[in-house]
Amino acid sequence: MPNILIVEADAIVRNLLIRVLSLQGFTVYEATNAQEALDLYKSLANEQLELLIADHETAGRAVMDQILVS
Repeated sequence: MPNILIVEADAIVRNLLIRVLSLQGFTVYEATNAQEALDLYKSLANEQLELLIADHETAGRAVMDQILVS
C-alpha cells in the first residue's frame, strides 16, 4: 500500500485522517508543521512517499517543493 505523509497542525483533523487512512491499509506518517515534515521525510530515506496531505497553515506547497528538491 502507498505511504502517505500528513502535515496537519490540528490534532483532531490529523488523528482523524490517520485513523481513516490506516484502516484502509495505508502506511501513514504524521507531522504537525513544515520543519517536522521535512525532518521526517529525510529520516525515511528508503521509503517512497506516494501522497502528501498538508493544510495551508503548514505551508503545504513549500513543504512539497522542498521534498521534491531533496
